[in-house]
Amino acid sequence: MFGRNRHGDLCLTAVKAPLTGLVKTRLEGGPPPGIGVEGAGRSMPNQADRSEEQKKKIADLIREIEEEAAAQRAATGKTVLGRAAVLKQHPHERPNRSKKSYAPLVHAASRKVRLALYEGYRAFVAAYREAAGKLRAGDRAAIFPAGCFPPALPFVGG
Repeated sequence: MFGRNRHGDLCLTAVKAPLTGLVKTRLEGGPPPGIGVEGAGRSMPNQADRSEEQKKKIADLIREIEEEAAAQRAATGKTVLGRAAVLKQHPHERPNRSKKSYAPLVHAASRKVRLALYEGYRAFVAAYREAAGKLRAGDRAAIFPAGCFPPALPFVGG
C-alpha cells in the first residue's frame, strides 16, 4: 500500500511527490478544488474501513513526501507551478522540450562496455559495407561478416 519504491523515494501506491497535493486533498475528503467529480466531498474509497493507525500512517507518509519535495524544491530553487497555471494549460499540449533522451543503441552494464559494443558494431557495419561494395562490383566471392544477411544478387535476365 505504501512505503519506498526501488529508488528509495517515499510513495503511496503509484503517486509520486509532485502529485501529493492531489493525494492529500483526496485523502482529506474529496477531489481537488475546481474539479467536479461525482461523489465530491466523500473520502477516498475504502478510507472509512481503515483503522485510525492506518489513517495516521498514510497521513504521516504524505507529510514526509511533502517535506522531501519541499526540501528538494528549496535545494534546486524550483517552485510549484500552481493551480491557476495548471488549469490554464491545455491538456493535450506537449512540452517545448522533453527531459527524456533517446534510448541508447544498446544497453550495457557500464559506459566502457557500451563503447566497446558501439565499436564492435561500427566494425561490423564497415565490414558489411566493404563486402557489399565488392559484391556490387561483381566479386561474387565477397565474404560478409558472420550473422548478417548479404544483399540479393542483381537480376540477370536470360
